Amino acid sequence: MLDIYQTLEISEILNEINKYSKCESNKLRIASLKMLSSFEAIKKDLTNVSEMMSLIIRHGELPIDVSFSLEKFVSIANKDGLLTIDELSHIVHDIELSHSLMHYFGRVENHLYPNIIALSNRLDSLLELEKSIKKVISPSLTIFDDASAELFSIRKKINQLENNLRFETSSLLKQFKDYLSDYSVSIRNDHFVLSVKTSFKNKVSGVIHDISSSGQTTFIEPSSLVDLSNEL
Repeated sequence: MLDIYQTLEISEILNEINKYSKCESNKLRIASLKMLSSFEAIKKDLTNVSEMMSLIIRHGELPIDVSFSLEKFVSIANKDGLLTIDELSHIVHDIELSHSLMHYFGRVENHLYPNIIALSNRLDSLLELEKSIKKVISPSLTIFDDASAELFSIRKKINQLENNLRFETSSLLKQFKDYLSDYSVSIRNDHFVLSVKTSFKNKVSGVIHDISSSGQTTFIEPSSLVDLSNEL
C-alpha cells in the first residue's frame, strides 16, 4: 500500500524545489525534508513563507549566489589541518555572501518581517577571518609574496637564482658557441642544458642528461649551472 509520501509524490516535489537551491548543504536538507507534525509548526512556516514573499516583492531578491558546503573545511581547520587555496577561496566567497545578506536585511523594516529578521540575525560577521585570508590569498588564487616573512625571503632568493641562471646561461652560450649544434638552451630532467655537438662533448665540462636519437648532439648541463640549479 502506498504511503502518503508516495501518494502525494513528495520526492518529486522536493526534487523540483532542489533545482532552485544554490547551497550544497541545503540540497541535502531539502532531499530529506519530512512533513511537519504540528499545527503550530505549519503555521510558523507559512508565516515565514508569507514574510519572505512580501520581503522579495518590497526589496527585491536576496543576494544569494552559489554557496559551498564548508563543514568539511571547518573540521579540517579545527584539527589544525591545512586547507588549499581553493578551499580558502570558497570560505571567503561564503563570508562575502553572508555580508551581502546582512547588508540586505540591514535595510529591511524589522517590524514587518519579525520571523525572517530573527533568522537573519543568526548570520555572523566574519570580517577578521575574511581579512586574514585575503591578506594571504590573491584574487588570482595565488599566495602573496609577503604572506609571511619566510615566504618573502624564499621567493626573493628564487628570483635571484633564476636571474643568475639566465645570466650564466647566456654567458655559456657565447663561451661554447663553436661547439653547439643549436644556439639555444634546452631543458632535460628539469635542468638547463646546452645542445653540444657530440664530437665536442669533452670541451664542455658538466653533467650529460641526454643524447639525441641521431647521436650527433649531447645535452650537457655545464658545471657552473649544476650548483645554481640544485640550489634553486
